[in-house]
Amino acid sequence: MEQNLKRNKLKEYKKTLVLTELQREIVLGTVIGNASMRKSKTDGAHIKFEQKKSSSEYVDHLYSIFQDWVGTPPQIRNIEENLPTSRESIWFRTYSHSAFLFYYNQFYDENGNKKIPSTLKKQLTARVLAYWYMDTGSFSLGNEGYYLHTQCFTKEELINVCIIFKEKFNLKVSPHLDKGNWKLYIWKESSDAFSALIKPYILPIFSYKLKKEEKSS
Repeated sequence: MEQNLKRNKLKEYKKTLVLTELQREIVLGTVIGNASMRKSKTDGAHIKFEQKKSSSEYVDHLYSIFQDWVGTPPQIRNIEENLPTSRESIWFRTYSHSAFLFYYNQFYDENGNKKIPSTLKKQLTARVLAYWYMDTGSFSLGNEGYYLHTQCFTKEELINVCIIFKEKFNLKVSPHLDKGNWKLYIWKESSDAFSALIKPYILPIFSYKLKKEEKSS
């Protein structure tokens, strides 16, 4: 682990960093989820991972994977401090690096708004899906389907994502309107197949997000 490096030492250290396949998949899954990116004026882009404080184990997991790319460990942040009940999040961000510039250009338009990558079909894997789901997903007890909370994307983008899910994984998925924005719904008839895809990569702390297996009588 390299932390608190300055100027030339940090510049030289960053030259040694290369993303692993695991890290690349997690970048895809989390940036299409809750993680955010910002482009640097000089040397690439960085990723910020942030979740509610109760998901600190998940953030610690992400930190353990990207630790070599990070200068400062996860920190607690107060949000909405002026409300009667403040909320806390936990976050960390990577160094700004040229390796992340490809992902920034895939995920953000010229105005800095997040978009669905044109390369998603090629890059989407079961592990990418799992991290996307851990970041923003939920299971609906009412209709026994899964949701991916994709409200920052347009309906047109999500229709294309539904086609990708069908072609690549044979999953029935459709956009559902939620308070003026759109989220993805994985239908009940595809819920078992979706569970089978992501379960090997889901952390134990998120087991509650998975459909309960029916016990045979």
